[in-house]
Amino acid sequence: MLLRQSKKTKHVLGILKTGEGDWAVYMNLLYKAQPLTRLTTWRNGSFTSQKPLFPDKLNDLGGVVVKVVTFEWKPSTFNQLGRDGEVEDRFGVDIEVVRAVAKVLNFNIEFVEPPQGELWGSRMPNGSWNGMMGLLHRAEAEIAAANLYVTSRRLSVLEYTDPYDSELSCFLTRTEPPLPRWHALAFPFHLWTWLALLLSLLATGPVFYLLARNSCHVPGEAKDTHSLPFAYTYVFGVHCSRSMALLPRSPSTRIFVVFLWLYAVILTLAYSTNLTAFLIVTTSPAGVETIRELYESGKEVAGTGYFYRDELASSGDPFLQGLTDRYLSSTTVDEILKKVVSGGTVYLQNRGSLEYVRATKFSSRTLQGVRIMKAVPRLPPSPPGVLRPYSIALAVQRHSPLKEKISRAVGHLQSGGLARQYFLQSLRRAAASEGREGSELTLGDAAEGDESSEDVIPLTLDHLQGVFMLALLGWGLSCFVLLAECVL
Repeated sequence: MLLRQSKKTKHVLGILKTGEGDWAVYMNLLYKAQPLTRLTTWRNGSFTSQKPLFPDKLNDLGGVVVKVVTFEWKPSTFNQLGRDGEVEDRFGVDIEVVRAVAKVLNFNIEFVEPPQGELWGSRMPNGSWNGMMGLLHRAEAEIAAANLYVTSRRLSVLEYTDPYDSELSCFLTRTEPPLPRWHALAFPFHLWTWLALLLSLLATGPVFYLLARNSCHVPGEAKDTHSLPFAYTYVFGVHCSRSMALLPRSPSTRIFVVFLWLYAVILTLAYSTNLTAFLIVTTSPAGVETIRELYESGKEVAGTGYFYRDELASSGDPFLQGLTDRYLSSTTVDEILKKVVSGGTVYLQNRGSLEYVRATKFSSRTLQGVRIMKAVPRLPPSPPGVLRPYSIALAVQRHSPLKEKISRAVGHLQSGGLARQYFLQSLRRAAASEGREGSELTLGDAAEGDESSEDVIPLTLDHLQGVFMLALLGWGLSCFVLLAECVL
């Protein structure tokens, strides 16, 4: 037991009496089959050779084999399979970080994988861990690397190195089917704009009728203008850019009609131009965008393992906590995506993984069928509306002597931007190996789904307030002229 522990303890010294007044001094060797080596001898009150008792053993591990537990988790880790179906090579940002550290510390890597479906692992009813956590806890691996989030929940079984990346977590949800094109007739104006237009139309007819009927000093005014139905027909025709053969003769009514035409022309141009824009884009109904809307929608939340379920449960947000009861754990992404496409489930995972899934699991024709929610959840201590970003790091066994040296090497990688470079290189290699040389593996370009219609918005009262002010000005001016006609 002592010999086995000395293989992974930074400094262990032992003494053994070899003769009268002679003591052999032994030192441990890290991660080697022979865990002890004789360092020197204590004889007659001094050492026979002047060697440091506590040398730095981690600057050069001398090519020892270090076990690294990982598994395929695209786009962070990829497995390249041979013809026999066995893993022939591994690549990805996490793999390249481990290999860079191995070069710095001079050790060889032996990759091991957790049992199928256990992934990062979870705590068992008896208190033990399975998956990646279990392998570290049972000392069956020295390092773990697979998009590993830094979280306090796992500190009882492992320790983290300094992080080399960070990720936000988001929801992948189905994009609702686009609305029928004939709905575009109502899209150019906002609801309140349509209501204002309707009220204006209803009020303009009586005003025109009263102006024409009460013109006191204008002989020969056509009797048709003294009819309320005619007034409504006239006003409606102006709104439709159709002029009437009969023109009013009184100055007040003419002023009213001039401003009415200006109002109608601007309104018609605004509607027709915005209608054209809406007809040439695909418009989808408003989908779930906030955590409250997600909670009220009744949709289930799916994820791999129970990590996110525990995070949701510990959140201070009542809507996030409410999603815990709907959380579904799955061991495969494909199983989750089937539920997402059906519309009753959202997929909770880090943004990089969601972008990769969206770019590779859906063809160009069905790509717009899923999207990443813009609004991301909030977990303390993040500000409202933002999910706490998770740092990504390597993990080692508790009290591992490797932690300090690995953290230093990882820090240099991170400051030099190599982690991002490794990520992009792995994407290009994945694209080449899968025969997808195009831009489908370039993440982040269209991660939000088809948002082409966002540049076209319904016109609100704020946009058209000048038009209605123009109409009111015409009403006021024509009424003033009418009063002048009657008085003078």
